[in-house]
Amino acid sequence: MRIIHRVAIAASATALLFAEKGWKVIATMRNPAKETELQKSGITVMPLDVTNAALIKETAAAALALGPVDVLFNNAGYGLARSEEHTS
Repeated sequence: MRIIHRVAIAASATALLFAEKGWKVIATMRNPAKETELQKSGITVMPLDVTNAALIKETAAAALALGPVDVLFNNAGYGLARSEEHTS
């Protein structure tokens, strides 16, 4: 099985767990050069910034070139912080 996982600090544990279970994991992040723990565990790390359409296409093509994808775990997103007075 192959899983693609976009990594945040807390989510890297999920990628490591799947890799330990024998899954082939591809982790994506804005700056993969800063990440070393996942690579030591045999996880393929690729660059991905969800605000960059060209990079999305490039990374998707590179991931698919490694084989079929069975699971996509996406924790990319954004949040808006506001004061309590602005909520309803």
